[in-house]
Amino acid sequence: MQGQAVAGELLQIALAEGQRVRLRVASGSMWPLLRPGDQVEVTPVPLADLRPGALVVRAVPDGSFVVHRLLGLQGETIITGGDALPRADPPWPADQLAGRVSAAWRGGRPIRLAARWPRPLGRLLAGWLRLRSLAGRLCRWMKHK
Repeated sequence: MQGQAVAGELLQIALAEGQRVRLRVASGSMWPLLRPGDQVEVTPVPLADLRPGALVVRAVPDGSFVVHRLLGLQGETIITGGDALPRADPPWPADQLAGRVSAAWRGGRPIRLAARWPRPLGRLLAGWLRLRSLAGRLCRWMKHK
């Protein structure tokens, strides 16, 4: 685990210096767009340049990174969710933003992110994921009443 934290810190330093980095996707949370083993290029991005539907990368304090879709911004708090997950992630602080996915590859071949997820469709998907998350919370709340 310590090696992962050190590698994570080095990647964060590179991103802070404006460099692009490549990461390997480890989970299926963004299926079908991204699959385990795919590679993504992470580009530093100011918070103000992000829009719902974008693929963003979170630098988790344990040294790992999470690639999920941006669902919304609430001040300095970011709300994301995996395309294949039933609900949104817990909100996280903007200081954990590592960047935005600018390119992806599967087996060495480019994945056309824009062609698969045009901005209006990404926003629609982001809204749907947020609505699904809220519906899940409402159902859980109703069960406890």
